Amino acid sequence: MRRWENEGLPVHRHLHAKRASVYAYPSEIDLWWNKDRNRLERAQVLAGRSRRRLAWSLVAGSVLVAAAASWIAGMSGDRWFDRSPRGAISSIAVLPLANLSGDPQQDYFADGMTEALITELGTISALRVISRSSVMAYKDGKKAIAHVARELNTEAVLEGAVLREDGRVSITVKLIGTRPERQLWAERYERDGSSILVLQRDLARVIASEIRAKLTPREHALLAKARPVDPEAYEAYLKGRYHWNKGFAQGLLKAREAYEEAIRKDPEFGPAYAGLAATYAWSYRWAVASLPSPRETFSKARSAALKALELDDTLAEAHATLGYINETYYWDWAAADEQYRRAIELNPNHAGARYSYALYLAIPRRFPEAFAQMRRAEQLDPHSAPIKRSLGTLYYWAGDSDRAIAQFQMTLELEPEVRFTHYLIALAYTQKGMYADAIAAHHKAIASAGETPRSLALLAHAYAKAGQRSEALKLLEQLNERAKREFVSGYDMAIAYMGLGDKDEALRWLEKGFQTRDPALSNLNRAPFWWDTLRGDARFQDLVRRMRLPPIERRP
Repeated sequence: MRRWENEGLPVHRHLHAKRASVYAYPSEIDLWWNKDRNRLERAQVLAGRSRRRLAWSLVAGSVLVAAAASWIAGMSGDRWFDRSPRGAISSIAVLPLANLSGDPQQDYFADGMTEALITELGTISALRVISRSSVMAYKDGKKAIAHVARELNTEAVLEGAVLREDGRVSITVKLIGTRPERQLWAERYERDGSSILVLQRDLARVIASEIRAKLTPREHALLAKARPVDPEAYEAYLKGRYHWNKGFAQGLLKAREAYEEAIRKDPEFGPAYAGLAATYAWSYRWAVASLPSPRETFSKARSAALKALELDDTLAEAHATLGYINETYYWDWAAADEQYRRAIELNPNHAGARYSYALYLAIPRRFPEAFAQMRRAEQLDPHSAPIKRSLGTLYYWAGDSDRAIAQFQMTLELEPEVRFTHYLIALAYTQKGMYADAIAAHHKAIASAGETPRSLALLAHAYAKAGQRSEALKLLEQLNERAKREFVSGYDMAIAYMGLGDKDEALRWLEKGFQTRDPALSNLNRAPFWWDTLRGDARFQDLVRRMRLPPIERRP
C-alpha cells in the first residue's frame, strides 16, 4: 500500500478500477459540492436510461459527502498537501487518465486527453516530459508510483481521471512528488466541450506553477494561446490520434479518415491538418496499401502541413512532418534541417521530432549530433521500441555492425513480430558477412508481415551475397513481374541488382527512382550498400550531385 494511503486520506478506489487514485480534497469541495449533489439527483431521475451513470453518480456522491464531512470536522489543508518549501521539479510523467464514463469505447477520449496534456507540458523547455508511448505502458495501474518514477527517472507524476458528460468535460488531477513521495497538489476542472483546448493549456500553466518550472516569455505566450473548437471535430481528432498511435497500415488509414472528418467539422482546426499531413507522409514508411504515386501522396502531405502552419505556426508536429517531407521527397536538405529544429524549439520534449531529426542528420553524416538527438529521444521515451530500433540503425549506417546487431536484438525482445527490426538486423548481418543469419532474419520478416517488394529485394540481395544466385534470380524475376503491374521502388530493385554485382542495372533502376522522386533515395548517403561498389562510378556521382547530397566517402 502506498505511504500516502496510510495517512488517513480518503481514497475513492471505485472511480478508477485500474489505478486507485481519484480523490476528494478539501480544496475541491467548494467546486464539487452542489454540482455533484445535483448530478446525483439527476442520475436518479434518469436511472432507467443509464444504470452505469447512476452507479457512478451514487458512488461519487457518497464519497464527496464523506470528504465534505471530514473537511467540515476540521481537517486542515496541511494534511492533504505538502506545502513545505521545495525546489523546482525538472521531470514529470503524465500517467494515463482514467476513463470515468464506464464505457470502454470512450478510452480513446481519456487517452487523447492524456496525450494532449503531455504535448502542452512538452512545450516547457525547463521540463523533461515523458512521451505518450512510454507512459501508456502503465495504463493498467499495477505498478506503484515509486516504481513508475524509478523506471522513468522522473521527479513527479501526474495522475487523474476524465469524464465527458452532457456536453461538458471534467478532469481531476493529482500531482505527486517522488523524491520523496508526497502529494503536492490536486484540483478538478470542468469546461464546456468547445473550450477543451483552453482547459488543457490552463492546466499545463497551473502544473508548471506548482512544480516551480520557469517559463520563458515565448512559453507563457504559447500556453496562453487557445481557440474554441467544435466538440465533434475534437472527438474525431482524438480518434485519429488513437488510430495513429496504433501505427502500421490499418492504423494510418483509419487515422486519416478520422482527421478528414475533424476537418469537415471544423475547417480551421490546425492540429487535424497536422495529423492528416503525418498520415500521408509516413504512408510509404509503413507500406500502406493502395497508395497513389509518391508525387501525389507527398503533395497532399505538404499541402496539409502548410495549411496546419497557416492556421497555427506553433504546431511542432506540423513542422516535424514538413521536415520529413522536405527530406524524404523534395530533397531540400536545408529546409528539412530548419523545420526539424523549429519543431524541437517549439516542443523540446517531442521525442518523435528528435528521433526523425537524428535519422536526417545521418544524411550529411553528422553522426555525433545524430547520436545526441537519438539519446535525448530515448530519455524522453524510454520504452519506445522504434527509438531503440533507430539507434541500432544509426550504428549500422555508421559502420558499427556489432553494436547495431546488439541494439536490434534488444529491440526484438520488445517487438518480436515487427518486420522492420528483422530487416535491419538482416542488413547488419549482411554487413558482417553472416549471410545465413541474414537470410533467416529476412524470412522472419516475411513471415510476420507478408511479402512486399522491399522484402523480396532485400532477400534477393542476401541470397546473392551468400552465393545462392539461382534463388536471388528467382526473386528478381518476381520483382520484375510486379513492377509491370504496380509501383515498385527503383531503390528496391537496385538493391537486388547490387547483390548480384550488376552495376549497370542497379544504376538504371536508381535513375528510375530519381525520375519518380522515390522517397527511399534519401538513403543513398546512409546505406552501406553503395560505399564500395558504386562510390567511384561517375554515373552514381552525377546522381548524388543532382540530389544535392554530399559526396559519398568511405566511413571510418
